[in-house]
Amino acid sequence: MPAITRILVPVDFSPCSRAAFEYGASLASQLGASLEVLHVLGPPNVVNLDLPGALGTPTTFKRYERTLAAREMEKLLSDVSHAGKPAIKARIEEGDAAATIVWIAEQRGCELIVMGTHGRTGLARVLLGSVAENVVRLAPCPVLTVRLPDEAAVVRAS
Repeated sequence: MPAITRILVPVDFSPCSRAAFEYGASLASQLGASLEVLHVLGPPNVVNLDLPGALGTPTTFKRYERTLAAREMEKLLSDVSHAGKPAIKARIEEGDAAATIVWIAEQRGCELIVMGTHGRTGLARVLLGSVAENVVRLAPCPVLTVRLPDEAAVVRAS
């Protein structure tokens, strides 16, 4: 098995992706690997709006979205414990989520992708697709998926 020196963790800031981030950060610390954290914004919208708090000037919605994503990324990275903290590089890109994740993994030479999966089924999966499934099919390296336990599926003893 090749050494794992660079781990990619795509995040959408959901609880599931936060769990994947924590798992990836812990794994990177244990392996002495660097951690690449990636957030992908959807395809650009060309809308010129004066959004409150968006840099104080008229701006595109995409710029506002990027600003919010940067804030969320800062919060996420501040949650990593300082003991054994891995080297972390954060980036925000635009494009199709699965294609961008695969492209970054290839470009950065990542040996592992750790990502959350929301576990959608049925119509939700058909309508929303599965980024994780597409990444698993197309990735140049192994993909470890992390899923939060579904509280609705927990069977309680009576």
